[in-house]
Amino acid sequence: MTGATLFLAIYAYVTIQEGKKNRRKDKIEKMLEQAYSPLYEILRRAKFENGERSAARQKGGFDFAVTPVELDRMREIMERFGHLIGKPQSERISMIVERSKYTRTGTSPWRGFTSEMEMDKHYNYLREERDRLRQELDELTSL
Repeated sequence: MTGATLFLAIYAYVTIQEGKKNRRKDKIEKMLEQAYSPLYEILRRAKFENGERSAARQKGGFDFAVTPVELDRMREIMERFGHLIGKPQSERISMIVERSKYTRTGTSPWRGFTSEMEMDKHYNYLREERDRLRQELDELTSL
């Protein structure tokens, strides 16, 4: 009887730990999929992509240049999933998004962020957190 009770207690403990691990894995996947990765990719393109985007950065004096569609997507991510990033960070990013500047190259409208707006700091934060979350996810799924 003692052996069965001990076995049951160990089984329950292992099951609970596995459940916690699965919940954490699911939360990290959601954070990456819904918030960190999309925002990071928009900002990465906005900062480094060449072509017309590069011309928009030069003409507008921007460090980051986004299309109106990308700007709307950033707003949507911050509204729906800002809680996954954290209140202070998401509020600051939302404020910068709302203060974006306008320029036009050819027939394309662009919105941009200057270095004074501190988007570089938030871009680095998103990159570092995305990398950290990916590493944690790798550790959770490799065990």
